[in-house]
Amino acid sequence: AEDAAQARQPAHVAALGQLAESLAAGSNCLFDLAGVVVVEMANPAMALESGTGSALLGGANRAMGGGEMLQFGHAEMVEPGIWRLSRLLRGRAGTASAIIHPAGTPFVLLDDPALLMLPDDLAAMTVGVGATLQWAPRNGTALTEIGIASAGRALRPLSPAHAQIRPDGAGGVTVGWIRRSRIDTGWRDHVDQPLGEAREMWRVSLVPPVPGVGPWEPASPVLNIGAGELAALAPGHAIEIRQIGDFSRSPPLFLTLT
Repeated sequence: AEDAAQARQPAHVAALGQLAESLAAGSNCLFDLAGVVVVEMANPAMALESGTGSALLGGANRAMGGGEMLQFGHAEMVEPGIWRLSRLLRGRAGTASAIIHPAGTPFVLLDDPALLMLPDDLAAMTVGVGATLQWAPRNGTALTEIGIASAGRALRPLSPAHAQIRPDGAGGVTVGWIRRSRIDTGWRDHVDQPLGEAREMWRVSLVPPVPGVGPWEPASPVLNIGAGELAALAPGHAIEIRQIGDFSRSPPLFLTLT
């Protein structure tokens, strides 16, 4: 009887569809109050819900629009199957993108059940850091499978921010920047965010490279470039600053040096 009751339970289906209108690029550093996501759901019965600001900062209403993870604070149904999402948080989990998402881009709500920890025997199947998408036609039994390679973007540190260059008083310069954290992107108490990596390490490189000058690997978000090194650089040189994480390096922050 218990098995029969469980069999009658409805299957959990994630809300999915596609963008009904193009979505412009947006900043991943603050609430996007100008951008709007218009979604056409695959089934008009699928619904989306609004969330408060505190709920969003706690991880609510996460969705994928193409390769970008975003969150939405306000969901409004404009007609059956069409939803207008606003008060957005963009580029979550290191998926910031400068591209426009065109109409027709796939959309899926990331429900909490999909984020549960896997048992050890199932987790062992994810060692290849990929996934397999399976589906069967309605009223059919033949499975179709597509392998999906993982880019590991959520495991990359976020690019640093707010870089500054100051003269060091001895003919050189001191470069400083602010670290961001991939495990907590908020900055609610003006205290540095948790590192999220086993150790803090950076790689700073010249663009274009100059033999004998750099790259540098400081252990904190500050670097001094001495007068002799600076004199060896022609006008127009820049530096790229990347955080070295446990699994990958962050996207670069570029800064004009000379």
